[in-house]
Amino acid sequence: MADDPSAAADFPEIFPSGELLVRAEKGELDAVCRLDASGFLVRPGETAQEFVSRVRGVRERLGHTEELLKTEGTFQPYPGIVVRPEKRIPREIISEAARITEEKYGFSLEWAPGFFPEQGLGPLWGGCAVCDDVPDALPVFIIRKEFEKNPRWFIYSRQELLSHEICHAARMPLRDRPLEEHFAYAVSGSHLRRKIGNCFQTDWDAILFVLPVLVLLAAQISINVFEVRCLNAAWFWVAAFVWPAFLLLRNYFQREMYFQAEAVLTKAGFTKPEAALFRCTSDEIFEIVRNGAGMLLEPEAELRFKVIAHRFR
Repeated sequence: MADDPSAAADFPEIFPSGELLVRAEKGELDAVCRLDASGFLVRPGETAQEFVSRVRGVRERLGHTEELLKTEGTFQPYPGIVVRPEKRIPREIISEAARITEEKYGFSLEWAPGFFPEQGLGPLWGGCAVCDDVPDALPVFIIRKEFEKNPRWFIYSRQELLSHEICHAARMPLRDRPLEEHFAYAVSGSHLRRKIGNCFQTDWDAILFVLPVLVLLAAQISINVFEVRCLNAAWFWVAAFVWPAFLLLRNYFQREMYFQAEAVLTKAGFTKPEAALFRCTSDEIFEIVRNGAGMLLEPEAELRFKVIAHRFR
């Protein structure tokens, strides 16, 4: 694909220009850093050429999405969720969320499209970022239609919800799960969500949290209503508390490790340690705690680490 003009013709002012991509492809660190600041994080081990190739792939997918919206009037980012161009999330709404990630993590991802779908979300679902499971995936933000006119719905804040999903969209190339929710919930205005948001890291975490409680309820009904005396309620109470206790302990130790890594980077001269760690995998964060910040500062460090050191130290 040609570098000029951008395939994402409807977003020339917010999607990185072809000229910037050419410079980044040549290995110009300032150009790669500008892409990083736009929400394109370098993957572990990725070269400048591979990085830019992936960004061009995202641009091509964005152009294809815009073409579908123009010619067919609809787009289906996920089975069962249909969006229309007239229900696009206005840029100023995405920008207000992007300002939070800019302040916290040093990037502003505004080029990904977002929509208010007419249907397709559950009764308590606030929104999400959806994308294909491919390296050059295009994230699409989906939030409830109620947010079109109101900044709050139920327990959700539109700004917080979008900034949370922007964090997920940016970190997606890292393919890292253990601290993913920690980073996303760190932009929350709720102290409780910041502290325990990382408890639920997989679907199974939520299932195993709820299932023993439902089994306990069934056991209690059997014992107290149907007088099934062979059941011992104590074991069901133990089962109901084992998994929540594990989730809380795992969350506690992972957060402690993260804050220790922040302290290591601060001591090493990083001015925004949280932004630097946002671009690291969990294994790398644990390595920083064990062996210091040297891996980010080596002269022959990989491209991602060079970006981190250049921007945040």
